[in-house]
Parts: sequence; C-alpha cells; structure tokens
Amino acid sequence: MAAEPEEEALAWKVIVVGQPAVGKTNLLSRFLDNEFTSDSESTSPANSIWKHFKVKGRTVLVKFWDIPGDERYLNVAPMYYKEIVGALIVYDISQKQTFKCIENVYFPLLKEYSDNKVRVTIVGNKTDLEHPRAVKSKKGKALARKYNHAFIETSALDSSNVETAFNSLFDDIYESQVEGKERSRDDGDGLCRDACRCM
Repeated sequence: MAAEPEEEALAWKVIVVGQPAVGKTNLLSRFLDNEFTSDSESTSPANSIWKHFKVKGRTVLVKFWDIPGDERYLNVAPMYYKEIVGALIVYDISQKQTFKCIENVYFPLLKEYSDNKVRVTIVGNKTDLEHPRAVKSKKGKALARKYNHAFIETSALDSSNVETAFNSLFDDIYESQVEGKERSRDDGDGLCRDACRCM
C-alpha cells in the first residue's frame, strides 16, 4: 500500500526590524544557532536566512530578513516588507527612542507596504539591562494592546524568552494563514484577531 503523500511545505517571509543596536541580529542568532556575539557590528546590508520548522505538525520554510535599522534602509522598505506574513519589531528596554520609533517609524511602514493581516510581535529586548531600564513593561503591553499585537520581553544575551517570541509568532501566523482560512470557509468570516497575548 502506497504511503500517504506529505503535505506541501508552507513558505513564510518574516522580518525582524528595529533601530540600530537593539539586538535584532543577536535575537536571530540565539534562536537559530544558540549563539550570541557581544561585539557584533550593525547589520549591513540586510541579511536573509532560510530555515525549516515544524509548526503545529506542518513543515514551514521560513525566510527571515534581518533588516538594518539605519535610516537609509527605510527608502527601500517596499522590497523587504512586500509579502511578509510576520514581523518582530524590536526595541531596547534601556533606550526610550528605540521604543518611540515603533509607532513613529515601523507601524507606518507596515501599514503602507504590507498586508493588514500580517502578524506582529513587539519585542522589548535586553532585559538583562534591568537597572538602566527606560521603558517599563506596561508601556510595551499598552502599545501592543492598542494595535492588537502580541508583546514579549527578551534577552538575547541570556536567551530569556527568545524561543517563545519566535515560536509564538509562528503559531500566530499559522492560525492566521491556515486555521483562519478554514474558519472563513466555515462561517464566511474573515481572519480574526485575538486579544494581545502579553507575556
């Protein structure tokens, strides 16, 4: 008896964005390879990484784009934001300006150049710098709740919540891309938005 054919792998494009030095590259390195580089330089140019994952039993090929935070890359945003299904927007909890840029820079870019069904997680990175904290957790949660996005705080240095940040985003995308379509066929409703899952 012939074996059942495997389901075709899903393919997702996910971006990791934020201001320079918030720790985007180290978050990806910690998640993908369990590595951290304390003297890493700013990403230039944008770096793409492909990797297969299992999400709720399905094989997913995820293409990550680690996008530099330098202002000159904002001019080529359409190239990176086009056809994304997920985004991690990262800020440094010890630097207020990196948090302000989420609403002033990255949300407008998402709105202009991507689909409104993109799943977003706001990531407050560098919780290992608790003493010089400049952005309280409740501010991050409030911003996420305002736009109906997910929120989590992480540390790429000690790996706190790094896997949770990525895996939760994957689950969220899967629910939107796969389960959401199944629900829409059943009841005629579009993709739903869950309440912000603040972690």
